[in-house]
Amino acid sequence: MRPGDGVYVMILGLMVANVMVGAVLALVGEQLLGSPAVSLFGTWLAVGGGLGYLFFRWLGSREQKRRSE
Repeated sequence: MRPGDGVYVMILGLMVANVMVGAVLALVGEQLLGSPAVSLFGTWLAVGGGLGYLFFRWLGSREQKRRSE
């Protein structure tokens, strides 16, 4: 998988979407929905999406560096 491939870009986009949805759920889950479980889920979704994003960025930069050598 190369950093410019459509699949790679789609994975990064999904990770960003996970972070954004998770942040919204974490912020409004308890206040608007009255459910601390939704807020906790949103927090972990944002954390997991952020870690996934960082992992795929690292993987892409490593592959790009390997191909440039």
